[in-house]
This record gives sequence, structure tokens and C-alpha cells, in this order.
Amino acid sequence: MRRSKLTERTPRVPGFDGLRGIACLAVFAVHFQQHVRLSAAFGPFELPRLLENGNTGVALFFALSGFLLGLPLWECIHSHRDFPPLRAYWAKRLARVVPAYFICLTALIVLNRHWENPDPWRDIVLHYTFLFNYRQASIFSINPPFWTLAVEVQFYLLLPLFFLLVRKMQPTAGGICLLAFAMTSYLVHWLVMDSWPVAGDGMTRESPVLHYSVLAHLPHFLLGSAAGVLYLSLRKRVYAPSLQVVSDLIFWLCGGLVLMTLATPLDDVLELPYGRYNWPFVPAMLTAMIVFAPFSLLARALLESFALRMLGMISYGVYIYHLPLQNATGRYMKALALNPVEHWMLFGMVSLILTAIVAALSYSLVELPLQRLVRRSISLRRHNATMST
Repeated sequence: MRRSKLTERTPRVPGFDGLRGIACLAVFAVHFQQHVRLSAAFGPFELPRLLENGNTGVALFFALSGFLLGLPLWECIHSHRDFPPLRAYWAKRLARVVPAYFICLTALIVLNRHWENPDPWRDIVLHYTFLFNYRQASIFSINPPFWTLAVEVQFYLLLPLFFLLVRKMQPTAGGICLLAFAMTSYLVHWLVMDSWPVAGDGMTRESPVLHYSVLAHLPHFLLGSAAGVLYLSLRKRVYAPSLQVVSDLIFWLCGGLVLMTLATPLDDVLELPYGRYNWPFVPAMLTAMIVFAPFSLLARALLESFALRMLGMISYGVYIYHLPLQNATGRYMKALALNPVEHWMLFGMVSLILTAIVAALSYSLVELPLQRLVRRSISLRRHNATMST
């Protein structure tokens, strides 16, 4: 059996940069709303509810991550090739996540003199090892959005294990199996939450350690991974005349339903107990948008627009830097006698521009060069191995 070439770059999927751009804007909106507390309603549509539900951007990020990481593995299963080597898989994953995160983390520790807080060193070590989401005092201690990175890295550990379980199956059966794993992980999380003490001296059911665990979000990742099977099936029919029309209809219908759910009282109804981000309804619609966006016409044109594409390319930096920069913008505005609540538009524009600048610098000077270096290193190692045989 021929070994697959992990070092070959996965072809860029049209529309995905735009989806990342939308996801990071949604998360930016959550913390923007926490600063300015806008209040407006248009019939059943509530602006505060919509902005607060911008955290659904995290669900979109997780589903995209599961989809993109699973796609090359589905291709290996489909073509009966070996899975990529884990060493290269981890090198590429860590090169994607670690450098900018460590820079931001270190800067915040130094600027905020974090070592002066109670029990700082355990907190700092847990952050550098992506384990801080298992300690209640640490999960939001340095930069609240960081919790998703811990969950993401922990999912990197689990993904190869799930695919090892389905590697001998036909892709369709394997996709159904991953969906079953997704529902099973939700049920296990539900049982954990339902049996956990409501009150007590230690960690209770309301603890963020339980709500922001990898178990609580595993269904979102696996839903995205399972969707890769449907995507590969549709890719064979890319020239079918009706595919663009159907894809646009599904994309815009799902997008409208997501918007309606997040902005209206449906938000209080469409969610199973202890499900995250209106699970399973909104995550399923987001996953459908991921699958059909590349085959659509109008949706892909929007997602491939220059602004959304550029924002999507720097979305990781936008995500990790936006809250510290929002906090800094708020402090400086108050120092200039400008209340962010009263001048919410100025606050939003300045903090977003600053975030985009810092994220673009991080992408150009840190993230992209290191990812290219890792890819070249893997490619060179593969070449040397080929020559030696």
C-alpha cells in the first residue's frame, strides 16, 4: 500500500477563508457587546441577543477544523492509501497554533505582571501546555478566548484515534460512524452534567471547566469531520448543472435559519440540554453551509470577496488578539474622556482596525513564515527518505 504524501498542501477550498472571516467577526462582536451593551429590537429580532450569540463563531471554527483535518484522511480511505505520519501531522498543527499563541500569551503575562497574582506559576505552566481549561481558576485568567485553543489542541490528539476506528470502513459507513461518535460524546457530556452536583464546596455543575471541556465540544468537531464524506461525494458532481443552484439554496436557507435562531427567542428553544451553541440544530446548519459553500455561486462569490478572504486569512490572529486590544482601546478612550458605551461606533472601528493590523503583522511575520518552514522541512525529509530507498 502506497504511503500518502502529507507534505502536499491540501488544495484551498473556495469560500472557507470567507467563512473564517465571518466566524472571527462574530466572536469579535461578542466582546464588543460586552463593552458597549447595545440595545435594540426589530420585531422579534433582538440585536443584543444576536451579538451575544456571536460566540457561535466558535462552533463554526470547530466544525471547519474538524472538516479540514478530516478531509485528507477521508481521501486516504477512499483511495486505499496509508494515513499520513503522525510526526508530520503534529508538526503542521503546532506550527499553525503555537507561535502566535505563545507570543500573545507571553506579552499578556508580561504586560499584566501576571506573576503578581495568587498562584501564578501553575497558571502560567498550564497555559503553555494547553491544559488550563481543566482548572477553574485558570480557564479565563489570562485571555478568556484562549480556552478554545486548549480544546482545539486536545482535539488534535483525539482525531487520529477516531479515524483509526473507521479506516477499514467504506467512507459512507465511516461518516455515519463519526456521526454516531458525535451523538455519543454529546450523550456522555449530558450524563456528566446531569449527574454533577448542582452545589457544593468543590466544582459544581456551573463550573466553566465542564461547560468548556473538549468533551462538550467534541460533537461539533466530529460533525465537521463526518461532513467530509458528503463533500467528497459532491465534488465528483461539481459539473452537474443543478449543483450550484441547490448549493446556494441550502447555504442561504441554513444561513437564514441560523440568523433567525440566534437573534430571536428561538435561541431559548432550539437546544438540547447541556448542548453548546444550540446543539444540534445550529451546528448542523453551519456544517451544511461549510459543505455546500464551495459548490454555490452567489454564496461563494460573497465568501471569496477581497475583504472576507483577507479577514479569513488573518482570522487566527483576530481571534487571539481582539479582546486584549478591545480592553486597551476602552482604557485609552476613557483616559481621553470618551465613554465606549456612548461612542460605541468609534470604539468598534478603532478596536477592529487595531486588531486587523496586529493580526496581519502576526500572519505575515510569524504564522506564515513558520508554516512554510515546517512544510519545507517535512518535504525535505520526505525527499531524503525517497532518495535513500
